[in-house]
Amino acid sequence: MLAWIACLGLVATVAVGAWLRWWLAGVPLPVHDYGAIRHLHTHLGYYAVLFPLMWLGWAGLGVPTPGRRLLLAYVAVVLLSAAGFAHRGYGPAAIAGSTGVLGIWLVSAWRARGLIRPKAGWLATVPLGIVLGAGIVPQVAIHAGTPQAAEAVRSFLGMLLLVSLVPTALARGRAWPFPGLGWFVVAVVAALSLGVLTVPAARAGLLVVGLLVGFAGLSARVPVDVRAAWAVAGAGLAATGAGLLELDGPVAVAGTHFLILGPVLLTLWPTRLAPAWRLGLLGALGLMCAGILGGGILGGQTAATLTAVSGTVLALGWGALAVRNLWSRAVSCGTGGG
Repeated sequence: MLAWIACLGLVATVAVGAWLRWWLAGVPLPVHDYGAIRHLHTHLGYYAVLFPLMWLGWAGLGVPTPGRRLLLAYVAVVLLSAAGFAHRGYGPAAIAGSTGVLGIWLVSAWRARGLIRPKAGWLATVPLGIVLGAGIVPQVAIHAGTPQAAEAVRSFLGMLLLVSLVPTALARGRAWPFPGLGWFVVAVVAALSLGVLTVPAARAGLLVVGLLVGFAGLSARVPVDVRAAWAVAGAGLAATGAGLLELDGPVAVAGTHFLILGPVLLTLWPTRLAPAWRLGLLGALGLMCAGILGGGILGGQTAATLTAVSGTVLALGWGALAVRNLWSRAVSCGTGGG
């Protein structure tokens, strides 16, 4: 069931992302509220793609995951939140659905609490990342509509990504593990430095995280192009932590998309991908990130068009993979294979 949720969620997420990119490129598409649709895109990515894929990765590593009833409830609250975000952004429906989502995340963290031990390797920090991320949510509610809320959201998403999702992917890729306590400390500091922790020295955590992610990714038992993607992602994090890249909007958007749609998704994806397909996805992703970053060099319209075209190719690629996965599972179920 997790694979079904992740594949359907991926199709919806990349479709909304491509839609927004063409709107930003000047195509008169029906976008009633850019902020609301952007929230829909972001939250669908985390709710309907990344967490189901993370749980699927847990299952492959022998870690307890939510059962069928809990997953059915999860689908219901994700749909409620998605409808709410699409309609009014952070309105009552989105808040209610997101509260349900967060509750199920915490249940999954509790069930995986046995991981919090040194011998669990990368997975040792995963339940704690979910819990600490949840602890930031009240700051979002208290400061709703203010810059402080945006900072809290960045740290919340960073906590989930750096302390839970990235370690799960590295564990799934059987990367060489670093000491859990050391990783946990620097990853938490790095996540907080993305928003709520404005002390300049905290950005050093992002430098260390980038170096560790890059070296660990190179050691993972994944195809060489995926290892290279991990190295590039780690280098980007390290460069930002070292102050070589300013952590502004384009850098944050490009970096997040590269990390998620590149090494994380390619490592957590439940089926093996052909080399040409992986390289095509990474090539489109690289062009999209170049477009996001290249407004000052290419010109705003050229960069926006490049981002929209490459983003659409990327969306079609991942969407085709998701549909193929769904079709193969449907055929398997229809023939009695599960």
